[in-house]
Amino acid sequence: MAARHHFDRALYWARTANDPDLTAYVLTTAALHSTLYGRPSDALALTDAALGAARHAHVRVVRFTKLVEARAHARAGDASAVTAALIAAERLLDKPCLHGAPE
Repeated sequence: MAARHHFDRALYWARTANDPDLTAYVLTTAALHSTLYGRPSDALALTDAALGAARHAHVRVVRFTKLVEARAHARAGDASAVTAALIAAERLLDKPCLHGAPE
């Protein structure tokens, strides 16, 4: 319960700062937390929200989100979705990071 409160606060401040990198990262980290606690459907909803927020995010943040998405699909037992998420993450490895590292 305390972790959820901290994620909610972090998400609030990331959105308030209008920071797409941080917003996507917080949502992805919450998704990883949900995956580790056996709630892959919650995790997939969070990764979907993170990818929506990540439209203007750094490619490294999107790669992390796709990797967490693959893990959530694996926990849900969806092998084809795991493959698709891993392929997307691998393709993102080939994209140049023009902006350097996220702040």
